Amino acid sequence: MNKNMNNRHFFLFALICLGGSACSPRINTRITKNYPPQAPDAPVAVYTKAPDVPPQSEPIGTVDIGDTGFTTNCDSATVFSLAKTETRKAGGNGLLVTRYLRPSFFGSSCHQISGTMLLVSDFSRTENDSPETITFVQAQPAEVSYQQPSNQFPRMSFMLDAGYNWRTAKISDDLDDFGKHLVKQIKSGFLWNGSLAYFFKNYYGIGFSFQQFRASHETFGEDLNTGQTGVLKISDRISYIGPAFMMQTPLGKSDWLFDLCFSIGYIGYVSNLNFVNLKRSVSGASVGFQSEVGLSYKITPEWAIGFKLLSTDGTLFQYTLDENGHKTTVKMDAKNCESLSQFGLSLGIRYYINSK
Repeated sequence: MNKNMNNRHFFLFALICLGGSACSPRINTRITKNYPPQAPDAPVAVYTKAPDVPPQSEPIGTVDIGDTGFTTNCDSATVFSLAKTETRKAGGNGLLVTRYLRPSFFGSSCHQISGTMLLVSDFSRTENDSPETITFVQAQPAEVSYQQPSNQFPRMSFMLDAGYNWRTAKISDDLDDFGKHLVKQIKSGFLWNGSLAYFFKNYYGIGFSFQQFRASHETFGEDLNTGQTGVLKISDRISYIGPAFMMQTPLGKSDWLFDLCFSIGYIGYVSNLNFVNLKRSVSGASVGFQSEVGLSYKITPEWAIGFKLLSTDGTLFQYTLDENGHKTTVKMDAKNCESLSQFGLSLGIRYYINSK
């Protein structure tokens, strides 16, 4: 397994695709009464106080314009325009704003609003009022009362998972058939991983990520030089730990959370072989890179279950060889270096603190 092979970050491609569709704000609507849509340029009266809504008004649904966690186009004019557009699609001509969140340092960087969509049959309140006047005055975002964002997301999270990992490096052509057979048996194995994160904003946080891969195999073998026979035991262990950048975003108003993690840290490798009178150990360390993408479902505000797709990269250019207590340092060139790249799938539990 001495040929280096670039690990394919298959889910990073999915992240790029996600980013391409997540630049716009999140839009959720719930229609309670169906009416034909209004014309795209039809006026929509925006109200910020319930007493200002004309008596001849009928609620036809709700609209929520929020942040996906990756939203960039979310200024106040855009989110109000989107809310009006959704109101027209629902057949309404009025919108009562029930919530308006302005950007904050410890919250979202986006303007966010929620409202009740209305079908107003009579705008008349006084002789001087008209739909155009109401629309012009009430559509000013500055007139909407400010609401301090609440912590709707976990402030801290702890995740612990177990699963299966596959090493992606190509098996060296220099090995004989028996050697290739042994390597194939330990190319995949048990994985456990975890992370601890503190979210300084609703969507973004920092923390630590750790992971360990283990694989082992036993078989009956014979030393062709001495004729000795016995049980041959071989095992591999790859460990990773490092600081991480975390992201989280809810999927609509459901109890699902979408998670991302990117980390740079320490990756270590240990391989042991025992056969009759031979004890051989290979160990080394390098800089590692880890990325994770996952989904979590909240069972309670504090507990959730979820799964992850993981990718870990690292390349070993030097290792220590220990044969029956005799240690030597071996350096490898770029063509013969040891690739520690792997990908895996894990399932586990999540514990959240300060989650609402």
